[in-house]
Amino acid sequence: MNLFNHLPDPKDSDKKHLFEIAAFTLQLAEKARKEGILALDDITDREKLEIAFFYSDITPVKFTPNEHYVFSVLLSLVVDAADADLVHDIARNYVESADAPEKLAIMIGAEGIAGIQEGVNLQVLCSKLASMMGFDFGREFFAEQNKANLEKAKRIAAFRAGNPELRKIEDDDESSYEKQNSLLMRIANGEKIKFEELSLLNIRDLQKVLSTIKGSDLVLALKSTEAEMQARVFSCFTEPYAEIIKNEMDFSGPVKLKDVGKAQALIVENALHLVSQDEIRIHA
Repeated sequence: MNLFNHLPDPKDSDKKHLFEIAAFTLQLAEKARKEGILALDDITDREKLEIAFFYSDITPVKFTPNEHYVFSVLLSLVVDAADADLVHDIARNYVESADAPEKLAIMIGAEGIAGIQEGVNLQVLCSKLASMMGFDFGREFFAEQNKANLEKAKRIAAFRAGNPELRKIEDDDESSYEKQNSLLMRIANGEKIKFEELSLLNIRDLQKVLSTIKGSDLVLALKSTEAEMQARVFSCFTEPYAEIIKNEMDFSGPVKLKDVGKAQALIVENALHLVSQDEIRIHA
């Protein structure tokens, strides 16, 4: 759905700033997709009511005080699982009271945050935000995002090509089906499995298991695992996100073994759920 029916002329706004805000919301959407909505809680400073930039995968933006306020409030509501209609109403109220120069910027940010709450596909959300900027700005923004995504894909491909361990993992993917099938048969027979045994899953299925796990839980789960298991997990992510997890593991300090166990059990439980839903299956 569209939050706003009447959009101001984009040429009355700062094009560069509109692009930055749209790109910011897309980065938030990607983070929420990988780590879950709760990961966005760290983006908002609830005491100061402003956006906090300390994640390397979120590009800092020079927001106006009103933009800081509106976006932080809306993100907090989304993280707290507020009703979508309430979030929409609050967004519209803020836009109505916004001054003309920042009205479209706030609209784009609010529309992006609403899209995150609805779980809108990244490409669809990008198209939606671009359409709010009119033909000229929208076409340029969309082309800019496509170029950035292509460059990211090239960097990831180069990283994988230059990393023997990841290359070996990918080459072994097809041959791992036999081991995966054996693991799934044990699960079907009601046997309990350990976190480390998830390394027997092929990369695509392991990605499914990890896609809804919060970064904080992943950091805990990997703290006491062998390097081989860590490499297997890191190969499921983009290079920037893998580096974030590695850095958080390095700087998180000592953790309780029971907390590690809980995080690992959570991931195993997610794998069992996917198997029960037939989203991970035995390969012929």
